[in-house]
Amino acid sequence: MSALDKNTRKQRTIVSTGQAISIPIVKATATSTPNIYTAPIIAGAKPVRISVSENKADKNKQVVINSKPNAGYYIPSSKLKTHHAIVDFGGKHEALYVSIIDVIDVNNEKQIVETEWAEWSTLHPLEAALLELEEAKKRLANIDKHYQAQVAVINKFKATPEGLALADPVKNPLVYKQDSKQLKLTKQEVKFNDKELLKSILINQNDYPNLVVQKLVKEKITGGTQLFAVTALLSALCDSILKTHAQIEEAKKKLAPILESRKKAEGEKKAGENKVKEEEAKVKGKTPEIKIEGKIKGQMGERGWTDQDIKNTVAQGASGDSFDKRKPKNTDDGLGRNDPATVYGQPGKYVVVNDRTGEVTQVSDKTDPDWIDDSRIRWNKK
Repeated sequence: MSALDKNTRKQRTIVSTGQAISIPIVKATATSTPNIYTAPIIAGAKPVRISVSENKADKNKQVVINSKPNAGYYIPSSKLKTHHAIVDFGGKHEALYVSIIDVIDVNNEKQIVETEWAEWSTLHPLEAALLELEEAKKRLANIDKHYQAQVAVINKFKATPEGLALADPVKNPLVYKQDSKQLKLTKQEVKFNDKELLKSILINQNDYPNLVVQKLVKEKITGGTQLFAVTALLSALCDSILKTHAQIEEAKKKLAPILESRKKAEGEKKAGENKVKEEEAKVKGKTPEIKIEGKIKGQMGERGWTDQDIKNTVAQGASGDSFDKRKPKNTDDGLGRNDPATVYGQPGKYVVVNDRTGEVTQVSDKTDPDWIDDSRIRWNKK
């Protein structure tokens, strides 16, 4: 069927599961050209020309079926029609299913989709709000993946010996692993464990060799060979720490715009949630147009209800609330439900109505004195 994608402002061909449709069978008419037929697929329009190939399908060739197609939310179009038919070739060829979809003028596609969305959202404000919220959640989830990935990069740098020394060199000193020749010259363990030195080299990053010498002189390491050796190794530690610091700062720069986008997406999600609550509140205060369909229609009589009983009970006002969380297989349109619902009546003698669609989702059994009310019902306090 044809639908509209409001995000890309384009027409889409979609598959909607669980929705039964009536498909007419039409007779194909042979033309003077072999294997060329015409068939009246669209009522009132010129017959469609169909070419039938004699090539036999390779039965050994495996057809890969996409068992997990991309799912999405689209809006129906009141102007675009989908025409279905099963073409009967009178036994000369196998019957053929044909689906033809009206196509939007590409030059005006964006404008048409925007107009249709505006009209549809005006007629269905709660559904539109729910759709906007779902899209906001998806945007936030997508941005959050990038955010978490970049945070992981930063944390990886921070977890290195250099990163830990940057956080606190006293608690996490960075030690130079010397070999025997180096140790013979330095005559001591060389480690970076000075907060003041860390502060100084971060401020004057190009002058850290002189800062190291000044530190060692203060510590009275004055022997020429020893001073030179310790200076070289401690300077190497400073260089390693500064490189890690630069990597962390660069990663933080990349994180900044992602964080900004994340905050914006969180705001859009919050606004979407508020809009849904606002629209649900509007629906909650109204007596819905009751729809009695499918399973409920069959239960009414045996449970002691008539259409008028249900209308009278609803007219008396709400007495509680519940939820409609039916699975797709349990709804007439095959779409499932995830909506708030209102309860009318009293314990043991009540009707539950979907706030959004007006569908009666449950009627109690008035003929059963031992009837147990649905556990999802929250009765209003008197």
